[in-house]
Amino acid sequence: MIKDDIFFDGQKFNLLFKKYLSNFTKYLDEISLYSEKLFLYNKRHSLVSFNSVEEFFFKHVYDSLFPTVLCPDFFSTKEFLDIGTGAGIPGLILSICFPESLWILLEPKYKRVIFLEGVILELDIKNAIVFQERLENLKEIPERVISRATFPLKKMFLTLKKQHNLTVGLWIGKTFDNSILEKFNYEVFNYTLPEGFGTRKFLLVKF
Repeated sequence: MIKDDIFFDGQKFNLLFKKYLSNFTKYLDEISLYSEKLFLYNKRHSLVSFNSVEEFFFKHVYDSLFPTVLCPDFFSTKEFLDIGTGAGIPGLILSICFPESLWILLEPKYKRVIFLEGVILELDIKNAIVFQERLENLKEIPERVISRATFPLKKMFLTLKKQHNLTVGLWIGKTFDNSILEKFNYEVFNYTLPEGFGTRKFLLVKF
């Protein structure tokens, strides 16, 4: 949930971006515009939870992009599927910063799809497309999959294990149950969000 009195402070956001994501400053204007639109839309539809510009930046924008520094080889592929992209976190943010790759944003909820399609149109993003569908209904899945969604990973893995030569990148929480990975080849990357906004894990799983 977002507080009613939270507004998008572009100057503050831009300063944080330049300080902590200097490798991506060429995409700052687009990310800033996307963020401003999300703040406005979020007041009516509550797509993302945050209580300040700083919290939004670190927990959503920074967190979306930092794993690309940790795992550059994984993110060098030409096509990705973002499962349960929600408000475009991380898929739409990544599509802006990696314009040479195609980003398929999978999202079943209508109000989120409307927001995503509007942003893609207004920002003229050519390398992102939105599918209003569920994972289990997809007929084709690219070799690179990402997700920061909170739905049960066991259900996702049951669907994805039918695929071959598939690598999945997942943003996971502290309560993640490693037991579901016993039959998979995987690697975990731990990192800390700046300014005391917590710790994160990024998981790579090969199917």
